[in-house]
Amino acid sequence: MAAAVVTSTIIPEPTMNNAVTEQLTAAGQAIEHESFAVIDAKVGQHAYSAEQWAIVRYMTALVHG
Repeated sequence: MAAAVVTSTIIPEPTMNNAVTEQLTAAGQAIEHESFAVIDAKVGQHAYSAEQWAIVRYMTALVHG
């Protein structure tokens, strides 16, 4: 009987510096960018910081996408 090999990967908690929001394909990137542009246009001016807005916009796209 062969011994099992266990590997593990440590995944860091997402932060503004390492959060991945980009899609891996050109089509996915186009859809994501278009969704973000629609959200930006509909919301307009807001009181969020740039870091906060990146999260709010991403979550809005997830919920309404």
